[in-house]
Amino acid sequence: MKTRIPEILAVMLLLPALAVLADTTITADPDHPNDPDYFVADQITYHKYTVPDSVRTAATDESLSVDTIGVEVVKVGGIDQNGHITIPSNVGGWHVTMIDSSAFKNNTALRSITVPSTLLQVQDNAFEGCTNLHTFTVDTSAGSPHLMYIADSAFKDCTSLTSFPETPYLILVGHHSFQNSGLTSFSFPDHYTQISSYAFNGCTALASVTFPAELNYIGDYAFEGCTSLTSADLSSTKLGYIQDNAFANCSSLQTVSFPSGTYLSLQTGTFANCTSLTSVDLINTGLTYLPAAFTGCTEITSVSLPSTLTNGIAAGTFADSDKITSVDCAMTTAPHADTDVFAQTVYENAILDYPLDATGYDNQNTAWGQFQRKNIYTAVETLPLEEGRAVYYDLGGTRAERPEAGKIYIMVKGGKASRVISHR
Repeated sequence: MKTRIPEILAVMLLLPALAVLADTTITADPDHPNDPDYFVADQITYHKYTVPDSVRTAATDESLSVDTIGVEVVKVGGIDQNGHITIPSNVGGWHVTMIDSSAFKNNTALRSITVPSTLLQVQDNAFEGCTNLHTFTVDTSAGSPHLMYIADSAFKDCTSLTSFPETPYLILVGHHSFQNSGLTSFSFPDHYTQISSYAFNGCTALASVTFPAELNYIGDYAFEGCTSLTSADLSSTKLGYIQDNAFANCSSLQTVSFPSGTYLSLQTGTFANCTSLTSVDLINTGLTYLPAAFTGCTEITSVSLPSTLTNGIAAGTFADSDKITSVDCAMTTAPHADTDVFAQTVYENAILDYPLDATGYDNQNTAWGQFQRKNIYTAVETLPLEEGRAVYYDLGGTRAERPEAGKIYIMVKGGKASRVISHR
């Protein structure tokens, strides 16, 4: 039996301090008939709860004011004939701040939803399996979106969801949050720091991602299988860690730009099977060890490695990249690299560039010693190594046919280069 607001206040003692429109009908939640914190209004089941201190503190850090008491959406029955539902911003005098775990899970009748700007959290599995949900809109008439937390699997398998509104206060996209969704693009606010594992895994329509300035971590399999993603511009981030298979099987990924001058850690399979990737430019990064991050990348033509790469390269890292024509090394001491790091055709056809006075590149038991064509960096240009007689260059890179006595030259002989003083 339905009960009007005065009766709730006077008789059932439900919803103290209730403040809603006079024509709003409130009933007790049949699943929690003796708990006054649960109630139903307009076929939506709500729960009054205390907003966690951690959420309120995070909101304060983002200059948001959040009440101690909020209301969460627990269950919904009021979807109109067009598959739409609007969640109000205020029920019973309290702001709607959360959509509870599994509130809409597997609701295939849901096609579009409008949520209030007061919404702070979308909990685990809230919309998982809503395969016909194509529009998620925030009503910004009362202010910008306050959404901060998108929890694990919140929109997983929402295959019709092609876009998501920009949320300036977002601080968490949980594990599997948008896995297998239909998103075509996604933009993070600049303060966002970590992208969780599997967050966008299998989003085959995802063509562009705006990576935030403060980003420092991308979890394993985060973008794996995003076959429409053509570029990943990470150059303006503070990225330090990209985990296992984070961008694996992104078959359309052509370019990746890394941040300069900061520590960088890649893991096994980070870019595995990115079959459109044409270059790997790590020259300005702080990478110290290169794992087998690029296996299956068959179209790579150039590789540039940083001076910080001192701990070696994993076996087979570029074994599938037989189209490489240049390998540019900034390391003054050749790091450990077994002979199976590169494909045999690379050793035969590619040019290995390394700095003047560098050591270890002539070791025949390493990958470096296998290269048949080598260049040495000078301050001005790259000098070719010539077998046989000694060839001299001045420090400007000009070949000296008649070296002058007492001057310093670069002598290239027998596949090696060194600084010498001519005594002729």
